[in-house]
Amino acid sequence: MENIGEKNKDRGRDEAEKGLISLVMEVETLTEQNLSRAEIRDSYNQSLVQLFNNTIFLNR
Repeated sequence: MENIGEKNKDRGRDEAEKGLISLVMEVETLTEQNLSRAEIRDSYNQSLVQLFNNTIFLNR
């Protein structure tokens, strides 16, 4: 039983590490690009528009 617990603990740690690495990479990318908050917001909003336009959600 302890072995299963150890595996689950390791799996949770691995998932947490992946999440942290992802966040760090995102921050590094934003820092390297030197974009203003307005530019980041506009890019995010444009990505949302493209996402909705590329789905059948609005085609009903």
